[in-house]
Amino acid sequence: GRLVLMYQGDVTEALRALVRRVRPGGTLAFAEIDLTTGLGYVRAGAPELMSSVWEWAADAFRRAGAHIAMAPLLHRAFVECGLGEPEMSLHARLGCGRDWAGYRWAAELMRSLTPVLEKFGIVTADVLDVDTLAERLRDEALRTGFPFMVVPLVAAWGRKPLD
Repeated sequence: GRLVLMYQGDVTEALRALVRRVRPGGTLAFAEIDLTTGLGYVRAGAPELMSSVWEWAADAFRRAGAHIAMAPLLHRAFVECGLGEPEMSLHARLGCGRDWAGYRWAAELMRSLTPVLEKFGIVTADVLDVDTLAERLRDEALRTGFPFMVVPLVAAWGRKPLD
């Protein structure tokens, strides 16, 4: 599954329901967003726009009911579902180049979040200005030398016991 469990109220219960559908010895693998990693990164000194985009996105996901700290939730769910210690990894792309695609990706993510951002009064579409956001993120990264991080994915995988 990809970006599935982060939207479930009870991650462990959702995984438990899926485990029942997998044959013994079968693999369960999930990749989910972990926004806390990115928040920690930008809070360590990112420039203003980068920090704002991360804070706005995290607030939007949180208020919409998504889990934003999936690494510990995935680990706990795998263990509690009898899958044992999962193998896990965390991957986040960073870039600071003029033509790096991550700026456009981030702008499109924020475009998709705009209704939620406005609904909860996090930021207005005018302030966000998604049509120029990629350019502004790029300019800020080039000016400051602080690489922009796209949303990190945490992956967890394991096998259903044979017994």
